Amino acid sequence: MKPGLFRILGLLVLLFIFTPKLKATHLAGGDISYTHIDGDTFQIKMNLYWDCGGSAGAPFVGLPTNTNTNNVNRQPPTGFGAARHNGTRITSSCGGSVTPTWILSNPGGTEISQLCADSITYSECGTLGGTLPGLELYTYIDTVVLSSCSNWTVSFVSFARNTSVNVSGSSGATMYIDASINTVVDSTNSTPIFSADPAPYYCQGQQASYDFQITDPDGDSLHAILESAKQITGGGAGSITTMSYLSPYSSAQPIANSTFNAATGVLTFTPATGGTNAGNFIVVIEVKDYDASGNVKSTVRRDFQVVTRDCGSNLVPKIKAGVNGGISNVQGGIRTDTLYVEVIEGDSLDFDLKFYDPGDSIYLSANNALKLSGSNFVTSTARDSAVGTISWRAGAASPTARTVTITAEDDNCAISGINSKTVKILVVDSMTCVGYNELAQSCSQNADGSLRARTSGGLGPYGFVWRKNGILDPSLTTRTITGIKSTDSYSVTVIDSFNNTTCALGSKNIAKVNEISVVPDSVFVTNLDCDGNCLGEIDIREVIGGTPTVGGPLGYSYSWSTTSDTTNHPDTLCAGRYFVTISDQRSCDTVYRFYVNGPPTFTASIVDFDTISCKGDSTGSATVRIDVISSGTTSDACDSVSFDTLGTGVTANTFSQYPTPFGRRKKVKQQYLYRVSELKAAGLSDGDKISNLGFLISADNFIGTVSNFELSMGVTSKDTLSSTNFIPGLFSVFDTVSLSVPLGVTSDTWRMMSLTNSFVWNGDSNIVVEVCFNNAAGSQIGASVRNTTTGTNRSYTVFESDIEDACLKDTVLQSGFTHPNLRFGVCPSEVQYLWTSGTSSYIDSTDINLWSATHFVTVTNEENCSDTASIFINEPAVALVATVDSVVNVNCSGDTTGMAFITASGGTGVLTFA
Repeated sequence: MKPGLFRILGLLVLLFIFTPKLKATHLAGGDISYTHIDGDTFQIKMNLYWDCGGSAGAPFVGLPTNTNTNNVNRQPPTGFGAARHNGTRITSSCGGSVTPTWILSNPGGTEISQLCADSITYSECGTLGGTLPGLELYTYIDTVVLSSCSNWTVSFVSFARNTSVNVSGSSGATMYIDASINTVVDSTNSTPIFSADPAPYYCQGQQASYDFQITDPDGDSLHAILESAKQITGGGAGSITTMSYLSPYSSAQPIANSTFNAATGVLTFTPATGGTNAGNFIVVIEVKDYDASGNVKSTVRRDFQVVTRDCGSNLVPKIKAGVNGGISNVQGGIRTDTLYVEVIEGDSLDFDLKFYDPGDSIYLSANNALKLSGSNFVTSTARDSAVGTISWRAGAASPTARTVTITAEDDNCAISGINSKTVKILVVDSMTCVGYNELAQSCSQNADGSLRARTSGGLGPYGFVWRKNGILDPSLTTRTITGIKSTDSYSVTVIDSFNNTTCALGSKNIAKVNEISVVPDSVFVTNLDCDGNCLGEIDIREVIGGTPTVGGPLGYSYSWSTTSDTTNHPDTLCAGRYFVTISDQRSCDTVYRFYVNGPPTFTASIVDFDTISCKGDSTGSATVRIDVISSGTTSDACDSVSFDTLGTGVTANTFSQYPTPFGRRKKVKQQYLYRVSELKAAGLSDGDKISNLGFLISADNFIGTVSNFELSMGVTSKDTLSSTNFIPGLFSVFDTVSLSVPLGVTSDTWRMMSLTNSFVWNGDSNIVVEVCFNNAAGSQIGASVRNTTTGTNRSYTVFESDIEDACLKDTVLQSGFTHPNLRFGVCPSEVQYLWTSGTSSYIDSTDINLWSATHFVTVTNEENCSDTASIFINEPAVALVATVDSVVNVNCSGDTTGMAFITASGGTGVLTFA
């Protein structure tokens, strides 16, 4: 609109349009609140809004004076006939009631008509008999004492409700409002209050918003909803009922195209156009406040009307739409939406909100003093626009956004165009790192896990610097990283670019969902028998986790190394190490390893014997020898050992080189090859039992402890190790332990280990020694050991990792032509001999004084394995018999001429006579 003449013409037109109406007292709204004074004393405040188009003179006859006979003690009427008058009461379920003595705090009322300054004297509230719509506020107060009770309620009823568009039967209906307080939960509580004037006028077809401006004197948590209007109906004392809404309206949408934001207490709507959509719309809001435990402390309601009308060509003030609309020039915080800003606790915040209204001047106001303690509001105007600037030092951080409403009103006459915008201000702490949200990996082979860095406070935008297994990964730059495995560890540094603050989250491995696992102590291994036949067994009796087809071990599938068996109980197994992959119906799996050990196998044979010369004598003898056919293990250790050293090399690996049985990386598997020639040169013999094993450390490199350390041994006919795969079929000789490594080594030191199972060598095969360990954390440096070069024969192989279980791997990653110097603690295998001659000896392989017969010897080793050898000791078939055939005497005394003729028979071989 234009000023001057056009404004006067507009006013005359409005005076003509708004002709006098029938006089009847009509209420446009009301609300009641409590304020705690002291002890059990409260002040009750009731605001009633009167449409001045009703009866002339003071409204609400009977308030505060008690002149209405249907309103004795200001109680609601006891009858509802032709006279339905005003009434109030204060009651509780705890017994008794309180009679209020109302005092009108603003005698004559306060006019709050939405009219321009030039028109205010022509309102219906004035004394000139004007016809422009007017509204007055009447405020009643009283001081009452309320004892402890959970439901004190003050209520008011009046028959003079205004006619509305959205509620059925509103004309002449009663209006019922109330407020309640729980003095048991909090005896000093004050109820929430509404600071915005009710009954505003809005233009049809133009978007508008209305901020109830709800605050709580105690800073309690609030919850607001739109509710149904209430009335008292029926005869006698009547009953409280909800009013019926006309379609398409409802209590939740009392105006067409409306939205209520419970968090901010703002009602946004665009009134529908057309004559039938103009008029009064009843809107009721209910607000509850809560204590920290979630108990309701009080409930207040405001019942009021919103008036919509055809504003013709006048446009209400607006803000720009789109990304460039809303708040601007934000200093000290960040804008996150059109009407949303965030700021860090204690920082100074400034922002502008600009309204436009072509052809009109704009006047701005704000409720910042009510909503933002210590804030300032400054306005600046230009042609067709006005800017409101809020300046505030942010208070304490809170998860709930504060709100401030800026209202723009143009100078259109007679009824000004009005619009409000509510800005949300979220106050946050400075950024801190809270932890991770993780999505577990579904199973070992699926890289489908995720990690999300959780932070609190800060403004952003945020930067993320991720490390994978301790190494910077520049490809990971987002808050959430996906496609990761549980075997990888991640850490992150978060950067708040708003003020360049940082925080860090430590290393994290995601979990696996319901990982398949074998229950400890549920696996029973049957080792080989003494015959060396492949009759070993592994019986897995209990498996859990994953998604089995049925309960128990039969609900999974099994894939074993070196055997085609697919059950949980393979048999006919030879000695050695077995890997099993256990899978569920999702094809998720896990890998375990088991050892089938076996005793060494041997044969006993007679290698020397003596026959009997004379029939019937016991002069025979026999010697038995055992030959170890295949190597194996025994649980018996040597009673005493001699030490044989293999390798004389003086070269030592550095901390980053192999071979080293201790350290280098977190998880390592190595095999070392020692050839027959080396073994025999060191003094080892067929059947020797190895009970101790050690490596020569030249420097410890501060490793200290190697976790999950174990040793395996076996034999091979190969003179060089494979560069791709490890030698299979080894025996477990040293159980998993956390192995200490001497610290502070300044000279060569043997680190000897007593084997859990002694290894018996067969004397003609190369020995393979396997070392593996899995450090959960720990160093990536290793102890240096002395090594010996082995020419062109590959003598060590390695798998290494920082994340994967090395002991389950069969793939060689690197190899070389040296092996660590090694010291064996050995002794001969202990055997027992049992001869059937009766002159048996348990400690000697030779038996003597044997007679002619078949003699048996049973040889038994430490594992109670035995073999029997036999020998037949011969003797002459016939005994030697000699007879004198004739004798020739001597002729003369002293002669030597006598003779005797002897006949001998029997015996064996050439006979001699003496």
